[in-house]
Amino acid sequence: MTAVRASLVATALLAVGAVACRDPYPHPRFLGAGSTTPRRGGTIRFAFDSDLNTIDPALANDTVAGVPTRLVHEGLVNYAPGTTTVVPALAERWEVSPDGRTYTFHLRPGVVFSDGSAITSDDFRYSWERLLNPRRIPSPGAENYRLIVGFDEFRESGRSPHLAGLETPDPRTVVLHLTDADRTFLYLMAMRFTSVVPRRVVEALGDEQRPRVRRGDLRVNTRSRRHRPGAQQPYLPRVVALPPDHPGLPRGQPCG
Repeated sequence: MTAVRASLVATALLAVGAVACRDPYPHPRFLGAGSTTPRRGGTIRFAFDSDLNTIDPALANDTVAGVPTRLVHEGLVNYAPGTTTVVPALAERWEVSPDGRTYTFHLRPGVVFSDGSAITSDDFRYSWERLLNPRRIPSPGAENYRLIVGFDEFRESGRSPHLAGLETPDPRTVVLHLTDADRTFLYLMAMRFTSVVPRRVVEALGDEQRPRVRRGDLRVNTRSRRHRPGAQQPYLPRVVALPPDHPGLPRGQPCG
């Protein structure tokens, strides 16, 4: 498995000596950089005890896939770190109708994919209709969005070519109509399943491939990312996700 490389925050991979027994979760689990002054540059490396099988947000349904998928992809809203509070992400604001059945999201101006192409409301239509179409991918998250008007006609029977309850009146506006009010719906929108993906890349690679163009903190590649001459270096330009059999990882059996 090729290491997934990209760009965000920072911590260190603790090297453990070759011993017969080791604590699988050494304490403290997270170490700060030791400085209160932000510094640009560096690499974060992390590994899991099983293979990373996808970074497709429509398919990522486990912890292993969830972490890098969140780093690579973004949706309209997200959870504030360490909380269940929904905050703006690619949407700068939203409104909910008085009856709780219509959600209107307004995209931030100037949002783009990692290749520089603009993100519009049509990209969200494509991403969500792909998510909900079982004839394309078996998304484990699709049933969460059953209250969207036209869900059954689009998903179950294929009678409708588009999701009736999804409107894109202009490039920066996304409107969702529900059959019934649901106070949990905004929280469902913050799940990684609803992240936007670039149509041209997905269709070029196929639904079973991992898109390399995304909207999020990181770019996925198989080599280090180089920055334009004169461009300011990000705080963390590179992240490496290591497979469980990587030779650089410490070996030994967990204690206990």
